[in-house]
Amino acid sequence: MVLGAALMAVPVSGFAQHMNAPDAPCRSVGPDSVFTHCLSDAARQADARLAQAEKRIRDTLPAASLEDFQRAEQDWERYKNGLCDAEYHLYDGGSGGPAAHFGCLEALTRHHQSELETVYGRFMEREK
Repeated sequence: MVLGAALMAVPVSGFAQHMNAPDAPCRSVGPDSVFTHCLSDAARQADARLAQAEKRIRDTLPAASLEDFQRAEQDWERYKNGLCDAEYHLYDGGSGGPAAHFGCLEALTRHHQSELETVYGRFMEREK
């Protein structure tokens, strides 16, 4: 009971892993609503950058590897959405949920783009 009360007193943002990471965007913005909006925009921008990277890969990848790439991207998309939905639900409908969700989407997308550049970089370079 005492632990539950103590946890309720901790700010919601104190629990989130992605939105409070040192490399997360929006760390210095104001109130929760502005923070959430900033993270939503950052997630949308990360999606756009990822889509560009995926297009460069698809445009230059040998046909024999394209199906594997597309399947892996579909699997990753399901993983990303599932993990970020799970992070959102940790807030039980509280106000920190949306920020946690968008922070998760942005972080996973940004990191995934970096992974794609590592794995497929030699093909992405051909397009330039």
